[in-house]
Amino acid sequence: MNDVPLRLPGHSYAGFVPLELLCLSFLFWGVVLLAVWLSPLSLELKRQHADRVASCLHAVSATLFGFSVMLYVDSECVVADRRHHWILVAQMSTAGWTCVDIVSMLVVDVWFRCRAVDSSVFIHHVLIVICLVVSTEWNCGLWHQGVLMVAELSVLPLNAVHIMRFYSLTQTSWYTMCKLLTALLWILCRLLVIPFVTWRLRDRSYCLEEWGGFVSWGARAGLLTLFVLNACWLLRMRRAVARKH
Repeated sequence: MNDVPLRLPGHSYAGFVPLELLCLSFLFWGVVLLAVWLSPLSLELKRQHADRVASCLHAVSATLFGFSVMLYVDSECVVADRRHHWILVAQMSTAGWTCVDIVSMLVVDVWFRCRAVDSSVFIHHVLIVICLVVSTEWNCGLWHQGVLMVAELSVLPLNAVHIMRFYSLTQTSWYTMCKLLTALLWILCRLLVIPFVTWRLRDRSYCLEEWGGFVSWGARAGLLTLFVLNACWLLRMRRAVARKH
């Protein structure tokens, strides 16, 4: 009698398929955001920054996942037995939060018009969800997208800047420090990490054999697009700070 547990081909980490993990992640992060809205924070703060407060928790978890992938997972084109690998949780956690953030933008920015709609962020979020889901299903770029999660580290000081600006704390040394830290982490974790990932991809011959030409070239185009988008956002933040001061 074979005592080895049967692994059904459709199942993944902890017995869940990727779609179930995505739904569980969406539910978890939705509860986190709802908890912020139910908190005793001022209504105006929640209208402007509830999603940013909730995103701080996701930034911490995503950053930890990103560095864990970088340090403990081989930079292979495909992840062996991916449906039983913890990297699946990392991917679906970020996909779930991104979906929650999309819903938040639609409700707060589009429906209630509490803030100006930023179409570039909305498009970025939709593309991120698509890339995470596709890479999970096709087993392509899991390591590369996992490493890119370290970009979320720059969210923490950026959120602090927004909240301190809300409370008119722009003349404090903490505000200046957070601005400098945002710029530094943005360059390191959102810009320079992309050439690093591209270099590791190049070491694997751009995974042409494993992914095929279409996906391989698409991945390179996506990395270039992400680099340009992050560079444009950095310049836009710089101009915004210059206008305010």
